[in-house]
Amino acid sequence: RSIHITLTTEDNSEIVLLGLGSTPQVDPATNQLNVEIVWQAAANISGNYKAFVHLIDGTGAIVAQSDAVPGERVTSRWLAGEVIIDRHLLTLPTELANSDELADYQLVAGLYDAIGMQRLTANTADGAEVTDGRIPLGSPSGP
Repeated sequence: RSIHITLTTEDNSEIVLLGLGSTPQVDPATNQLNVEIVWQAAANISGNYKAFVHLIDGTGAIVAQSDAVPGERVTSRWLAGEVIIDRHLLTLPTELANSDELADYQLVAGLYDAIGMQRLTANTADGAEVTDGRIPLGSPSGP
């Protein structure tokens, strides 16, 4: 799924969320939702950022989340133009993992400074700012 949202770091470098590597799906044996994000560094990155993936309900409340170093490699080591595959596992409540209602929930993602906890600003291709740096990824697949 192609998304193409640009995030701006504190030193004005850019990281692009290109999209999802595959459709997020639940493993019924573990109740874990597998989400694979594809990032690209538009330039060398000087700071180190963490990625977040949240599953939110209709009110915006977080139901499950994953926070990790994207692609298991600090962002300051990313090279300009490099594509990073970033895998996240979100453990879902059992009643949700095995329910058709999962399609009513939304996935959002972004990057933040782990020290100051400040999310990076995110903008669409036409320059519109994404609210609170929470990039919509769509709904996950149910059972």
